[in-house]
Amino acid sequence: MRMRVELFCYGMAVTLCLSVGCGQAEKAGQGPRISPESAATESTDSHQVQPRPRDPQAISIPLDRIWAMDMEGTRNLRELEKDPTVGNGRVDEIVSALIDISHDLRSKEKLAKQGFAVAGSDAVALRNVHAILVGGKELPRSLPTQSDVTLVLFLYFSAVDFQVRAVEHREHTIDIKYRFAQYPERIMNMQVALVPLGKLPPGTYDVKMDQLPAIQRLGVHGKQYEPINPPLLAPSPYLLISQPFSFDVANSEE
Repeated sequence: MRMRVELFCYGMAVTLCLSVGCGQAEKAGQGPRISPESAATESTDSHQVQPRPRDPQAISIPLDRIWAMDMEGTRNLRELEKDPTVGNGRVDEIVSALIDISHDLRSKEKLAKQGFAVAGSDAVALRNVHAILVGGKELPRSLPTQSDVTLVLFLYFSAVDFQVRAVEHREHTIDIKYRFAQYPERIMNMQVALVPLGKLPPGTYDVKMDQLPAIQRLGVHGKQYEPINPPLLAPSPYLLISQPFSFDVANSEE
């Protein structure tokens, strides 16, 4: 399915094609060629932080358990549409809803909405995300302890891609390490990522977003990368991606 959408993004009109390979992205900067995992660690962006040392007590969520749209190392979100309880077109309807939200926010120069958590995992989680973003269902005040919990992260339409690189869960904190990436074959990107956490004990949980150095790929199918300067992308990363958030888990009788 292909959709074309006219967006006005930071002073320039762009035509968005939702299928991959719409056109050539403008090169955003120069720098030494590097591997994707060894980008320069210095940046003038106040939102970018040095990666935290891995906590030996933290539980790591593997990337191949995350559902997303063409995100390196993750599972294809559209595969969940094969579940008969989901059905075809749910992901595209979520995409359309995010287009509408991004139009409204950018016209008012507002930051992106917060991410959120839903009950369930896999197909159940996707149905609940659809009910909230498309069906207008309110976010639950808390999630039950007897249900799996899934985090919902998203990127509004942007010239850069949003990539989750690591997820660590320690006690009541979930740390999302992400980066922005730019590819020459993509004019605009959007992203929805579902991060499964499993069942959680009662309490309030904080989801933190740690930005890693941004990169761009050299060549359409190249394997070499160079750093890009995040301040060139937007005044704040939260004009592009969902903001950090908190959620509650409670016993069902509470």
